[in-house]
Amino acid sequence: MKKYKDLTNHQSLVSLLTEYANGQHWPAGNNKPGDPATDYIKRVELCMGLMMHAPISAQDEDGKWILKPMRPLPEGREWKYVIGFDPHQHFSPISVEDSHTMKIWARTGVALPKIEIPIDQSNPSDQLPHGAYIDFNHMPICVVPATMLVLWLFYHGVPHPKGSSRQDLVTQVKRAYDMKQPLDEDRLAIKDGSTARSYVSFDTITIVSGVEWNGDGESLLASLRSTSTPQVNAEYINGIFGEGKNGVRDRAWLRFVSGHLDIETLKIGKTSVEMNVSKVDVNLLSMKVTQSMKNVVYSVYIVFSSSEEYIPKLSKCDCPNGWLFCSHTLA
Repeated sequence: MKKYKDLTNHQSLVSLLTEYANGQHWPAGNNKPGDPATDYIKRVELCMGLMMHAPISAQDEDGKWILKPMRPLPEGREWKYVIGFDPHQHFSPISVEDSHTMKIWARTGVALPKIEIPIDQSNPSDQLPHGAYIDFNHMPICVVPATMLVLWLFYHGVPHPKGSSRQDLVTQVKRAYDMKQPLDEDRLAIKDGSTARSYVSFDTITIVSGVEWNGDGESLLASLRSTSTPQVNAEYINGIFGEGKNGVRDRAWLRFVSGHLDIETLKIGKTSVEMNVSKVDVNLLSMKVTQSMKNVVYSVYIVFSSSEEYIPKLSKCDCPNGWLFCSHTLA
């Protein structure tokens, strides 16, 4: 194809393919040649036809679901000659709409198994996304698939490393379940597990005791304004992150002044974590921060030691740069 796209080359595609296929064989496995590639040009044309004219389901002007090619078929050509088969034959026993909405599988014509929507145990009238609730009495944590554990942690607002092993996931879920970690309302509102983000520090926050959260406005302000709380200024930031990265600093200031920080979600908690195989008392600051251009809400965790020393290896944000130096954490 590189040779065919060369503007200085005026050789036709058929001629190029004929030249290339001369003496070639189809692969037969184990690096051995198979039958001669006698129909090479036809197969390449079918591949190109599939890439350009593959069947898709869409609604016509009357709202009826139909099959149509991604690009209009060449004039006078039928589907079976352009892509090698007629897709309408696969939909003869069922409707295109049923297949599009995944009520019936087109290959078998059989209805797909229905998975019941989980119910919020604290409010049975509310439905939850798949993965937000798992009955661990019915299915023990150790046998739940890793993909479901990731969803459970996501909807419960529990940060975990992107490359967590299955055993690490099981440990995190057990710890959060024993601590009765509540569901995260912001993440429940997303209703789409495909957005379950796990871009956080490789050093997960390994909590070894329950978190005593404080969300009272007056006491929060008193704590933040106390003399023991460090004053965050340019000198303080440079001392932690070093100089440079001015673009991140500019975006952090925009986050701060443009209303991206949901002050109503600010919480301060006291707990003990495992760090360097030791138990360390820490203060957690948690807040929800919205992204600059998307409707994604990130959870930011800022961790200080009991002596008010910032702990960067445990502080994190859900965003892709949340374990490095992101504008959400800095804001």
